[in-house]
Amino acid sequence: MWPSPLERPPSSPRLKLAERLGFAVLIVAGVLGFVLFPTYPNYDSIYSLLWGREILDLATPTFDAFRAPTQHPLSNLVGAVLSLFGTVGDRMWIALCIASLIALLAGLYRLGRDLFSPVVGGLAALLLASRLDFAFLAARGYIDTAFLAFVIWAAVLEVQKPRRGLAPLILLAFAGLLRPEAWLLAGIYWLWCIGPATWPQRIRWGILVWLPTLIWTGSDYAVMGEPLYSFTHTSGLAAELDRTKDLDELPVALISYLIDLDKLPVFIGGLVGAAVGLWLMPKRTLLPLLILTCGVGIFMAIGIGGFSVIDRYLLVAAVMVMLLCAVALGGWSVMPPGRLRSVWMVSSIVLLVVGAGYTATKLSLNNVVRELEFRGEARPALGDALQDPRTKAALDRCGTLYLPNHKMIPDARWLTDLPADRVLARTDAQVPDQPTEGVVLITHQRRAIFNQVLFDELQDPSLNLPPANFERLLSTKYYTVYVHC
Repeated sequence: MWPSPLERPPSSPRLKLAERLGFAVLIVAGVLGFVLFPTYPNYDSIYSLLWGREILDLATPTFDAFRAPTQHPLSNLVGAVLSLFGTVGDRMWIALCIASLIALLAGLYRLGRDLFSPVVGGLAALLLASRLDFAFLAARGYIDTAFLAFVIWAAVLEVQKPRRGLAPLILLAFAGLLRPEAWLLAGIYWLWCIGPATWPQRIRWGILVWLPTLIWTGSDYAVMGEPLYSFTHTSGLAAELDRTKDLDELPVALISYLIDLDKLPVFIGGLVGAAVGLWLMPKRTLLPLLILTCGVGIFMAIGIGGFSVIDRYLLVAAVMVMLLCAVALGGWSVMPPGRLRSVWMVSSIVLLVVGAGYTATKLSLNNVVRELEFRGEARPALGDALQDPRTKAALDRCGTLYLPNHKMIPDARWLTDLPADRVLARTDAQVPDQPTEGVVLITHQRRAIFNQVLFDELQDPSLNLPPANFERLLSTKYYTVYVHC
């Protein structure tokens, strides 16, 4: 008889030591990555810092700025706190994202350990750590790692004490203030918990389920006068940027994105792990499958609703695929000794060795390192251009800063502390593409041009040229400032 997930033997001193050493390794790796690759927040996250600063200044957050991303209430709150530290707050944001990645890895290990075994948990964490896309998300300051960490730790708390209610719902509420996908998870979990609960508990927990929705729509209403502004704005921007999918395209996009996030061998391993888990350990496998199903369902609902269809909306499902793949590879550790266990274990070791060897021969870190290095060099170069006394004096005289497109608007505003109406994109239809006066920032060097100007075929290269009669004021590694008053 297979043991219940709650009937786990106590951890041995050796296992506790291994867990502490593994956690220490994660912390050291995170600190080294933070120091060696000094990256900065991405477009969406730097807007959260800007909006947080505007809130502290008692100004109306510019949610309706040209091609502004969707606002996320918890991100804005964190941005407000970090903006108190000045422009160093952007590096503090990256530190929090790296910490959230460490929390995610630790949480996935705990979920796999508590549901199945330490071997399964360790393999799941290893698979996640081997997917550099997740580390890259943290290095670029995306909120996704924090969102995933909240969801995974809510699942861990539920496994430790079924129908726990309060603590998992608090974590899901935090997740719901980062991404609305958590609203569905919280609602399903509330339905699971309310059976044996008292009416006061049902009401308190129900408030936690609805609180993120109320805060999100309430902030939209307070700022924009539209409680659903984030959702209507997101769907409109998705259509403008051509990120929507037709209904018949969604299943293909679903499979394609999951394979991209997990890689084909892990995706296939997840399917095998789901089948093996349902056959041999159905109670243990139910929770990962439920979370996976919710992740897939949310992705399909997003596509049907006309919102942006991007792979990041499948991250919850992708992480559960990794956990199920770990079941396929390490499920033998839950079995009693015998021939099947031995054959399964040896086969898994062979697959792991072959997979690691294949990955080592194909993996090239050069592109990742170059991208991280560019991000670490471009921001200081932009700061040197915009914070130079000559540029500040020119902005005081000439008023408006013009950029080739919307890509650098939040960074420029963060560094200069200028209001939204004084930092404009030349791609905005309401802004002259050839201004007659002001300060114009031009991007130069191939890497910066392709990253920040020619990042899609819709960009007009001529908008990265100085207008007539503008004179060059100064240059840094990637940027040149022109001025005409």
